[in-house]
Amino acid sequence: MKHKKIALGVSVSLFAAILIISAYIICTVRSVDFKYDVATAATEEEVLAEREKLNGYVGKNVFTVKADKIAASLSDNPYIKVVSVKVDFPAKVTVTVEERGEKFAVKCEGGYYFLDENEFVLDKREGNAARADGLPLPCISGSNAVFALNSAAAFSDAVDGELFAAAAAILKKFPDARNELEEITVSRYNDGGAEWRRIFVYTKEGASFVISEADHLSEEKAELVKKVFDELSGTDRVMRTVEVFTAENDTVDYE
Repeated sequence: MKHKKIALGVSVSLFAAILIISAYIICTVRSVDFKYDVATAATEEEVLAEREKLNGYVGKNVFTVKADKIAASLSDNPYIKVVSVKVDFPAKVTVTVEERGEKFAVKCEGGYYFLDENEFVLDKREGNAARADGLPLPCISGSNAVFALNSAAAFSDAVDGELFAAAAAILKKFPDARNELEEITVSRYNDGGAEWRRIFVYTKEGASFVISEADHLSEEKAELVKKVFDELSGTDRVMRTVEVFTAENDTVDYE
């Protein structure tokens, strides 16, 4: 009877050990599936370096892999946008990222900030030279935005935010902004210190636009700037200054 109890105890222990070992083997990360979509060579190199680091999870117990920790590590690079991190039990980790591409530059003291299409701050450099090809990006100047790397542009004043958004909206109306626009200047105050909330748009060919009350009906005014620009021809294309303003019945017009 005693021998039977010992044998039973040993059998139960062995069975439990086999279960634990089997569970450990089954729940060991066997692959990290890394999906990425980037267009810039420098960003691709950084993404591939991150992928190499993630291979270090192979062989680890899947329960020790934390999706939020992986996402936070990848997000240290502002050019890398984490789309998703999934720990697929029992043995797979899937990471999907994409690139935040530089859309435009913002002139500031000491250089330029580089932002994506959602006004997310990617970098600051001395000159206006795009990360992708070293050529200038369309530029916004005169803004009172507060910039911090790896975060969205911030504003201490609502009007400053509205004027910056209006300038960005104009820029986004131009699919070929790098070749069409020279600079967009935000001018909240005139030389006398009075508030006039204007935006000046300077095109590559020479024509310019002055938008009055730029923070009001900003989307409509941005659309009108692009429409008029496309219609300019001859000397108007290189010399004309177009004034865009709020008209009667809260509409927009130009002259």
